[in-house]
Amino acid sequence: MWPLLSTGVGLGLIDSLNPFTISAQAVLQALVKKSYHIWYYIFGTFISYFIGGLLVIFGIDKFFSTFYGSIMAEYSNIIFSLEITLGIGLVFLGAFLLYKKKKASPSSNKKEKKIAPPKSVTPLFLLFLGVSNTIGDLPTAIPYLIFIAQLVEASISMGSVLFLLLIYNIIYILPLVILFFLYIFNKDKVDTTIEKLRRKVANISEWAAIILPTAAGVFLGIHGYISLFA
Repeated sequence: MWPLLSTGVGLGLIDSLNPFTISAQAVLQALVKKSYHIWYYIFGTFISYFIGGLLVIFGIDKFFSTFYGSIMAEYSNIIFSLEITLGIGLVFLGAFLLYKKKKASPSSNKKEKKIAPPKSVTPLFLLFLGVSNTIGDLPTAIPYLIFIAQLVEASISMGSVLFLLLIYNIIYILPLVILFFLYIFNKDKVDTTIEKLRRKVANISEWAAIILPTAAGVFLGIHGYISLFA
């Protein structure tokens, strides 16, 4: 068990250096009403990663793979037709958002519009964001999947599996915990940096809200068409 523990610690430290998860918390930390609310995000990240690991161990991925295969074999034409329809809808949505953005900011208006301070994020939203971000990262979490494969091959008791998985996930959220305390002790400096970043993000997010659905729509439309008629 000790070799597995040392392996878990090493892989967990590597896996914990997730730039997206850490940078997301860095921004969110300045948007919470109370500093400790960020623990909802950390807990959401921890619990979803832990449960995701358990599901992989119990072979839930094989179940969904089989289920997906049977559904696609039976209803592929309907699914790909819906995919094309959704793609077209997203492209129209992107076009509408672009039109709305141009209409809302006429070139004749010379006054620089101040960026309103963002509303504080709620604990429930932080929890949801932690869970959703982690679920999205899980399929590409190579160190975690390697460690899970070693746990399965080791043929150890379920209690040992849970313990090792728990240690791994505690290490995974360690940078988030450290970031929380760094913020608490350097709040003023961090807030100044975050404010500058916030203004840049506000501008980028406006365009991202247009570009992302349009790009997704084009991809879904092309993929659905090729899958349906190729």
